[in-house]
Amino acid sequence: FESARKGVEAKADELNKKFGKPVVFLVPVGDATVKLRALVLEGKYPGVTKQSDLWTDAMPHPGAHVMALSGYCHFAAIYRTSPIGLKISRFKELTDEQHAILQKLAWETVSKYPHAGVAGAQDPKSAPLKNVPTGLRVMSGGHSWSTENSAPLCQAAGIAGHKRIGGPGINANVIKDVMPLLEKGEIDAYVWQHSSVGPEFPKFLPTLVELGPKHNPNFRVIMQMPWLVHDGRKDAKLPEEYENTDLAEYQTK
Repeated sequence: FESARKGVEAKADELNKKFGKPVVFLVPVGDATVKLRALVLEGKYPGVTKQSDLWTDAMPHPGAHVMALSGYCHFAAIYRTSPIGLKISRFKELTDEQHAILQKLAWETVSKYPHAGVAGAQDPKSAPLKNVPTGLRVMSGGHSWSTENSAPLCQAAGIAGHKRIGGPGINANVIKDVMPLLEKGEIDAYVWQHSSVGPEFPKFLPTLVELGPKHNPNFRVIMQMPWLVHDGRKDAKLPEEYENTDLAEYQTK
């Protein structure tokens, strides 16, 4: 986990240095999930008693709790403001108490992580900023672990103009579909999930960094830092195997 993070941070630093200013930012979703798992083990996350209950399979794909946590993390990184007090209403199976814990956990994790770019952030325990940010045009790529879900939070926060780019005939993971939008300056934030999956992977991020800021000076890449596949072990078959994970060891992998 630590080595993977450092590798991606180095790549982001390299691209930002090449461009001359920060363009690629990282969302520490993986770190936030580790903290949530620790809360479960400590009995401090009500309603969930096992780490495995946070996932839907051994891959692991996220369950509702992790999806909500990741959504709060993405909102904090994209809008550089706190999700505390805002709720992703989609996850009705979560209690208000659980939402509050996830909101606080997301903001504390994102606001303290330098590569997220939330410089000079407010006190992690405070409510959302009084100055409401302007809505952004957001395109979300990646695969089935991608959990950006800012629209309901923008609505709750009174952020007008938020727009999710996409629709029929547009594949956010295919360069030829994304390039015309980049060249027109119609994307403010591209949410990309760090993954080596797919034949276009080697050139996708450099293309975003090259074209995005050229046509939109406010363009940013928001890259999701995920959790480890199979919890860092080989051939995990069931999410119940995660109960044996040593979280301290997990973070050093």
